[in-house]
Amino acid sequence: MGAIAETLEIRELVVGIPIRMDGGRGDAALAMEKIKRSLEGTLKLAVTEIDERLSTVEALEIWREMTPGRQRKYRTVDSLAAALILERFIGEC
Repeated sequence: MGAIAETLEIRELVVGIPIRMDGGRGDAALAMEKIKRSLEGTLKLAVTEIDERLSTVEALEIWREMTPGRQRKYRTVDSLAAALILERFIGEC
């Protein structure tokens, strides 16, 4: 994976962290943090955490309003949720 990142000149990765509604970090968030640390160590890249809380709910609401053609572009609600997480990251830059 490191060779691919180097070939594509990837400088940073973004990962969604499923923060609980109370702001705490449950098992899923802790698991993602472990993956994040592994990626940082393996790829030697910056890995930025983005709060993904409610991203699937938001994506589902948008999905229901989309035309079938737009839905095909994203293919799944999860891929739309990933796009929303990336938009959050870009908005924070």
